[in-house]
Order: sequence, then C-alpha cells, then structure tokens
Amino acid sequence: MRLQERPGQSRFRFALATAVLLLAALPAAAQSYGGGSQDEWLPASQFAIRSGGFGWYYDNIGYWKPNFAGSLTATLEAPLHLPAGAQTSLLECYFQDADAGADASASVFRYSYDVSSDTPSAANLGFVSTSGNSGYQRVATALGEQIVYSSGNTRNLYAVVIDIPATDIGFRGCRVAWNRTVSPAPGTATFSDVPTTSPQFKFVEALAAAGITAGCGGGNYCPDQPITRGQMAVFLSAALGLHWPN
Repeated sequence: MRLQERPGQSRFRFALATAVLLLAALPAAAQSYGGGSQDEWLPASQFAIRSGGFGWYYDNIGYWKPNFAGSLTATLEAPLHLPAGAQTSLLECYFQDADAGADASASVFRYSYDVSSDTPSAANLGFVSTSGNSGYQRVATALGEQIVYSSGNTRNLYAVVIDIPATDIGFRGCRVAWNRTVSPAPGTATFSDVPTTSPQFKFVEALAAAGITAGCGGGNYCPDQPITRGQMAVFLSAALGLHWPN
C-alpha cells in the first residue's frame, strides 16, 4: 500500500531528489560530497625534502628542478589529507625526465603505529616510476586503499613519497583520485523497524552513527513515513555541517 502524501510533498520530494542528482553530477574537482570520483592535488611546493637537501628551483611552469647535475637523489614527502573511509583509486604524477640513465619514482605509503607495543611500521600501497629521456611524462598506478586512521591499537598516517635524482629531471606534482564510501553495516540494528536484513540497513545505521538522526521515537526509524521540510532541514544541515559564515 502506498502512503498518502500531503499536498505539495510530491513536488518537494522531487526537488530534493533533483538537488541530490545535481550534486552527484558536479565535476570531480568541484565535489565535496557524494560518491563520485574526487581528486587531491599535491603540487611540488607542498612536498618537504626528507633527504638530499641540495639546491633546487622552480621553472616558469611550476616544475621543481635541481640547479646542478649530480648522482644524488632527493626524497620528498607530502601528507595525504583524505576523509576517513575514503577509497583511493589512482596515483598520478607529473615529471619532466630528460635523463636516459635515471628515473624518478612516486609511492603512496601508509605509516602505522601500534600504541600497545609502541611499534611503527610502513607499507607501500602503490609505486610508479618514469621511463627516462622521453620529456614530459604522466605516470600513474592504481590504488586500492581505504583510508582508516584508527583501528583498534593501530594509528595510521598516509603520504606520497617522491624519489628524484639530481639530474635533468623535474617534478610538477601528484594527484590522488578517491571517492567517499558509506561505513560497513554493524552486526546489530539500532532501530527495531530497520533490521539487519533490510536493504536500507547499512545507510540508516550510518546516519544514526553520524548523529544525523535519532529515529522517530520508541526505538524506531519509521523508514516508510514521508519526510517533511523540517525533517529534511535537520538531515541536510547535520550531514553537511551547513552555515559557517566566512
């Protein structure tokens, strides 16, 4: 049986659905929310020199280059600032490699720390390198890491690491492609009318865990009740953290 909607409610539900579709259709670079692909761009200027601190300069199109030839290699690092739960899919970096005998490389690292044993560790999540003496290059590799900053006793940090020889090689920057995900479903239900077998279970539980909804009372969520404009305002404002004036 279809629930009876109040006058004007169908138009509102259509407008809300349209707004959600428009948000999802935004270009990747403009997105902040939604499940579409997004980018974190890390220009060369955001990378700190971890080792090999010899002289460098920026050319007129933003490539970071050594100001002398040599056999040394510099290691650069820039942290990734992605939201928890982000699913990474691609590392893409831009180099100018005019040296047939030397290659630059890029990796994404997960640095972990076990707080119970005070034990650090590191894992290389993706590696790619240039192929010398072919000029400007875009090199890329697939990623499959879901960003988790804290799990049990483990604390994680993520960074892009560049190794670049002090020869005729320049570095412009890297981008990491990623998309937002919904948290995995818990083992038990928060609301009695949205059991673990419901196709909406995972999504309702994510709303509850994020503090966006407390249900409709009596331990229920009332998934089949129509939404009012007031309820919509609560959901969207809480979910998006709206109205922080500049």
